[in-house]
Amino acid sequence: MESGVEYNGHVEIWHVNDGWGVVGVQGQSSKIWGHYSHIEASGFRSLAIGDRVKIKAEPADQDGYHWRATWIRKEP
Repeated sequence: MESGVEYNGHVEIWHVNDGWGVVGVQGQSSKIWGHYSHIEASGFRSLAIGDRVKIKAEPADQDGYHWRATWIRKEP
């Protein structure tokens, strides 16, 4: 995985009450930790398990994950 590159992914875990979750990326073994503040959307920003997303990430040590989202957009 490369920092700042846009990837296709899907939401594997999402904690609605806490506003964070984990996104799996096609062709990558690493998972990406994501926070609602990185979701590009108007109004209430949240995701659900199974949602398809576009995502960019940076290397980080966040709650046991080695990648942290910098931008997330839900796909229709």
